[in-house]
Amino acid sequence: MAETKRLPEISVLEGPIVQSARAMSDYRAQIASLQEKEDQEEQQIKAEAVSIRLAEQKRNNFIGLVRVVDSETPPVRAEFRMSKSSALALSEETKLNAMFGAKRPLLFEREKVITQILDPNALIEEIKARGQNPWDYLSISVKSGLDRALADSKSVIVDEAFLPKKGFLETMNDVVDTLKADAVAYVKDYLNRVLSPIVNMPRAKGEKK
Repeated sequence: MAETKRLPEISVLEGPIVQSARAMSDYRAQIASLQEKEDQEEQQIKAEAVSIRLAEQKRNNFIGLVRVVDSETPPVRAEFRMSKSSALALSEETKLNAMFGAKRPLLFEREKVITQILDPNALIEEIKARGQNPWDYLSISVKSGLDRALADSKSVIVDEAFLPKKGFLETMNDVVDTLKADAVAYVKDYLNRVLSPIVNMPRAKGEKK
């Protein structure tokens, strides 16, 4: 059996390359420290955005975006997004119809929801066969709001549920004064469960993606 040859090497104990290695190590430690501080501030922005949203919700103003306007910083936004748990079981239909009446279809629509991917590889090939990019529809799971586009696939298990319609918050602001108190309370509790903030800030010049 032939002996594996080792890559020829040399050890350097001093000189410019050692100084640069030390500087790089210091900078990397500083970057890690700054990243931790940035993450802490991001969590604080999320917490403040939730407080602002809840304060507005108490006034029956349903918001989905908090925009920071400050001449000393680039544009910062905390955008609230619906989680996968926003789907309501079909058994809720009677309750929803009783509370929202004719406005129920404006807020919640009956939709197909993919509950399980049986064969990820087959699903990817199906999407490619349509001439589409699989990653426009998939992450690790099906991307939010795109279940219907893949519901006919044999590679997934599909159920039905009530989902908030696109423009849900805008619609709520339009109709809130016409809803019963229990319906408004239901929506507020629902939003508290399914909305979570995502912080967006433009990348600094030269910042790596």
